[in-house]
Amino acid sequence: MGVNVTILHIVMMTICYGLIWLPFINPIKIGKEDSWVGSLGISIFGILSFVLAVIIVMVLCNMRAPIAQVPFKYQLYAHIFISALFCVFISFSFTAKEKVKQIYHDEKSKQAGVIDMKMSMQTLMDTMELSRDLPDEIKVRLSAMSDSLRYISPNNTPQAARLEKDFVEKAQTLQFAIQNGYRLNANTIDNLIPLLELLLKNRKKLLL
Repeated sequence: MGVNVTILHIVMMTICYGLIWLPFINPIKIGKEDSWVGSLGISIFGILSFVLAVIIVMVLCNMRAPIAQVPFKYQLYAHIFISALFCVFISFSFTAKEKVKQIYHDEKSKQAGVIDMKMSMQTLMDTMELSRDLPDEIKVRLSAMSDSLRYISPNNTPQAARLEKDFVEKAQTLQFAIQNGYRLNANTIDNLIPLLELLLKNRKKLLL
């Protein structure tokens, strides 16, 4: 085996060794919910394929018998070809990762308004539990809205965002009114309850 071939093997195996450790040092992350094992799986297929191809070329090109040793330049061409294919794979991998990341953020954006609605409704329910003069009829209607809110579907349209924002604002206003007492804010509370019910009803009509 010539000096050039030996140097080529050292270079290629150094690259392989570095690639094997790369996912452990710098795993691909999409979001907080993305698992380390899942991110490792995205890149491990390409790395293992590259390492395996390099080893196969080294073995086949340097067998003594019955196949003669392949000249250095052809081994170099083979490794360049393998490296080029790996670079193409990495390019597609990054494109796919960006697509997955975009889908992830779109899903989070869809759920943001619904999460805000549920949080404001939960705060409203906590305030209702502490109220001493709130009529039972209003408590029943608020409880019904809270149950109905659990089955709402995420939606990323401007209309849904507007309804969600209005619901959160009205729920906060209602919470402050209940907190300050029903006797002092009876008209405000009585007007906000049907408005919240209407906003929730219209929002539930919007599907995915």
